[in-house]
Amino acid sequence: MEAQPYHMRPWDEVLGQALGVEEHDGHCLALIGKIPVILPPEMAVRLTEAKGQRVGVLRTDFDYRLRVLEAEAHAAY
Repeated sequence: MEAQPYHMRPWDEVLGQALGVEEHDGHCLALIGKIPVILPPEMAVRLTEAKGQRVGVLRTDFDYRLRVLEAEAHAAY
């Protein structure tokens, strides 16, 4: 992941395919679509499990929320 990582601000959301996850200076560096995003290290396991799926990561005032969008689309039918 060569582009400058994005540091999310409260109420930012990143949507895209979870393409990669790695450790970076004590944080989780995730490639979501074309955007490298710095996240808390506890997000790494869930993002690794969602690799290849379309995800949304929302930063709130207090924490980060992850949702797998493809699973939601299949559950609706």
